[in-house]
Amino acid sequence: IDPPLTDSADWVDLTDAQQLAAYELCFFEQLWDEEHLTNYTDAPTFAPTTMAPTSAPEPTVSPTKFDPLSPTAAPVPTTPSPTSLAPTMYPTKAPVTSSPTAPMPTPFPTFLPFPEFRYVNYANIAGDTRNQASVLGYSAKDWNDIGRHGVETKSFSQLNRGEKQAALAMGYSDKTWDCFQSHYRDYDWFELEVLGLDNHARTLGWDPLSWIGETNPPSTDESTWFDLSSDQKFAARKFCYFQENWDGV
Repeated sequence: IDPPLTDSADWVDLTDAQQLAAYELCFFEQLWDEEHLTNYTDAPTFAPTTMAPTSAPEPTVSPTKFDPLSPTAAPVPTTPSPTSLAPTMYPTKAPVTSSPTAPMPTPFPTFLPFPEFRYVNYANIAGDTRNQASVLGYSAKDWNDIGRHGVETKSFSQLNRGEKQAALAMGYSDKTWDCFQSHYRDYDWFELEVLGLDNHARTLGWDPLSWIGETNPPSTDESTWFDLSSDQKFAARKFCYFQENWDGV
């Protein structure tokens, strides 16, 4: 059997889904295209992910003990919706035998669950989710046009009490809201530095002045996902962007 066409394709010819799959296999553009890495000083680095020994059982969380006021806890849907507008970003994988400090690629921040419910068409979202969306001020058009609603420019701390309660009930935590909803745009540059996001912001063309609106935004602010380089896409994923929510699909 012949190998797939991707085996001879250049990185720029891969689809976004194929590039993401390649990242999971520890490829990036220069390695995929077999460039001389001795002259490449900007190869993307992947944060090490601490992995439990394979003999240790994975922790489980009982739904009955979920604390909706916990800032780091959020219920994660167990069954992907067939009407989701976004790709399945966290497919189930078999356990990987690895040392506890083995470096692993991290397309999104590893501590954040993917809020799949946000990328389901408004006509198909669950009744409870629709009720909470209404509290947050969403109409059907706002919900389906990702990034349209003003509430998505606010960090979790800037939401009023009712909005916070609705977001928590919907399935967000403060951290998943700030990454997937507002993409940290309400943070100042020092807060980005604390989170280790300032270099990723610079990769996308931002600097401390443009970030707060004192100078013009970078050209990437008007670019489509297709127009971003592989390094810029990697940086964008650190702000919880992927093609659909970057392009506002």
